[in-house]
Parts: sequence; structure tokens; C-alpha cells
Amino acid sequence: YTLLVTSAGFVINAGLFRNPGYDPVRDFVALTEIGASPDVFLARAESPIRSLDALVDRARSTAGGMHFTNPGTGSTPHLAAERLAIIKNISFLQVANSSAALAVQALLAGNTEIGATALASSHSQIKAGRLRALALTGPERWFDLPDVPTMLELGYPDFVTETFHGLFTPAGTPDAINARLAREAMAVMSQPETLSRMQAAGFVVRPNGPQALA
Repeated sequence: YTLLVTSAGFVINAGLFRNPGYDPVRDFVALTEIGASPDVFLARAESPIRSLDALVDRARSTAGGMHFTNPGTGSTPHLAAERLAIIKNISFLQVANSSAALAVQALLAGNTEIGATALASSHSQIKAGRLRALALTGPERWFDLPDVPTMLELGYPDFVTETFHGLFTPAGTPDAINARLAREAMAVMSQPETLSRMQAAGFVVRPNGPQALA
């Protein structure tokens, strides 16, 4: 059997492109979410930008807007940045990459000063002190980044975004197979070792099954 592990872009693309080539609801069966990661606004460690307010002030005073790196057009970090720009009436020159890894590399290399990724993609570089986390878009602070505020705490109501990863099968896969795959995946994702390893990598684990993911 064929399984698909994919992230939030799988759903977002259906609203972004006139013909993405698939329908995420009609063509696939949701089995379970296997992890979700809040987005994080970032600055290079060497940058004088040390807070989200400082980022907004710099963007407001930069003619034409600051270059802002993201993991790809339509990704949740890209949309979070656009939402911030709308709220604060500022401009970003979005630099879209083909992956989160390339967005992180762009920041580390100094190609851009600011950006955003899902926390899981930049967590290790934040912990190593190579990138500075300015704000998280989760509903609460991350367990091992206690000094990084959430957008809610900074006065942005309802500003909660995250990049989810889910497990799917193609439509037409037998119901009994879907049920077993969902059951087995949920059991693995509920194991304490799995939960702790995923959290350490920047993921919240919510193995809530087919209906919740759908």
C-alpha cells in the first residue's frame, strides 16, 4: 500500500493554486496527525534585532521593505509573515526557498537578516545560538525556549499558526487497511519515547486519529 506523509502545504496549495492537480479531501484519506510545529520569527544571531518590535520598527524604516526568508510561497511561515505585515502596515520582500532547510541556510549565510520557519526546522540552530528566536506562533511558550514569547503574549490576538504533518492514504484504499494503519500509527506516536523525541525536535504530537486530522 502507498502512504503519504505530508505537511500543511498539502492543504494550503488547494486554496493557493487554481489547479494543484489533486483534491486533498476527495483524493486522500486522513489517518492521523503525526506532529505539528509552531512557526517562529527569526533573526541572525549577529543581528541587532532582538525582539519582534525591533523587527517591525526596522521594516517600517526600510525603504521598500526588508528581505524576509521563508520555506516557500504559501507555507505557514510565509503566511504568518504576511499576516504580521498586514497587521502592522509594513512590507517584507519575501524570499521564498524550496525548503525550510534552505531558508535556515539563507539566514546562517547572511543572505537575509530575518525570516521564519516552523520551529522544528530551526530549533537546533536556535539552541546552538546561531539563530535568534523573536516570537513563536504557538498557543504557549515552548518548553526549552522559555524566554521566547508567543504572538499572543505580544498582543496579537488569535495569532496562532503551525505547520502540521499528517499521514494519509490514497482514496480507494480498503477501509480495514486504513483503520489498521491509523491504529498502529497512533499507538507508535503515543509512546513516551516517541513523544519526548518529537518534542525535543520541535513538534507537538497529537495522534488524535482520522476524524481530527480530516
